[in-house]
Amino acid sequence: VAVSAVDVLTGKVPVQGNVVVIGGGSTGTETAMWAFEQPGVSSVTGIEQGPVFGNFESKGRGQGFRLWVRGNDAINKTPHPIKMFTDTTVEKIEAGKVTGHTVLRKRNRKTRKMEIVKDEMVEIPADVIVYAGGAKPNDASALYAAAYKYNIPCIAIGSAVIDRDAVAAIHEGNNLGRML
Repeated sequence: VAVSAVDVLTGKVPVQGNVVVIGGGSTGTETAMWAFEQPGVSSVTGIEQGPVFGNFESKGRGQGFRLWVRGNDAINKTPHPIKMFTDTTVEKIEAGKVTGHTVLRKRNRKTRKMEIVKDEMVEIPADVIVYAGGAKPNDASALYAAAYKYNIPCIAIGSAVIDRDAVAAIHEGNNLGRML
């Protein structure tokens, strides 16, 4: 079963067995940690094409630190820790497994050239595959135009304004709720 992180996090699709989360940004990290806590989940594996799982440094407002603390707590628990593959691209998705290609490069201090230090294919058992890739801002221009035409107040929040973290969207939603 392949599903989106939104469907998993909103409860539309239950997860169980071996869960593989493709995407290691904030959404992927939250999804992996949430899946880890669900009954019936035997393992959670995250796959991120970049060098860092979590993208914590760019989110601001302390969100990254909270994710990091929760992530470390989840990762260090037993019996099924969250396994993370960074520098890994998904090569193939088949029934019951995901195949990834891990290529790790490091700079040689003497030659100053990038060298491949790890190049391997990995097969990860998967009962549920969750796509938690990047989100793009919603184009709200048509909504604004229609609202303006009929003199209806319209206020955009969250990703309707700009692609960013959930903390900002929650803050904007809270402010809007107080205005009403």
